Amino acid sequence: MFTEKGTHEGYRILLRNPGFEFTPMMLGKIAAFVVHPPAEQDGPDEGPGVFAFMYPLLDGELDEAALIELALVIVKEQIDRGHLAEHTYEWRHGQWSQALRPRWWVSVSF
Repeated sequence: MFTEKGTHEGYRILLRNPGFEFTPMMLGKIAAFVVHPPAEQDGPDEGPGVFAFMYPLLDGELDEAALIELALVIVKEQIDRGHLAEHTYEWRHGQWSQALRPRWWVSVSF
């Protein structure tokens, strides 16, 4: 169900398979990452983080592997900032931009 994309500062970064998935409710594809803190930090104060990235199919043919790599940079930056929670991003103007409460994402509480 998940593919390990590596670790960063002890945090495990997992990509939900198969990566970007078509969503029939909209003309876009979504990829989601789950980030687990190191075992010694896992507790009631710090659970897993979720990062979701959506790009519109109207942008034409995009290199999904490159989009995943750019998304990983953002995930690692948020780990460095200590921001795990839940984050959503949309591909706009050639870059990932944070999207607050987008209609395409159903929030999940841990």
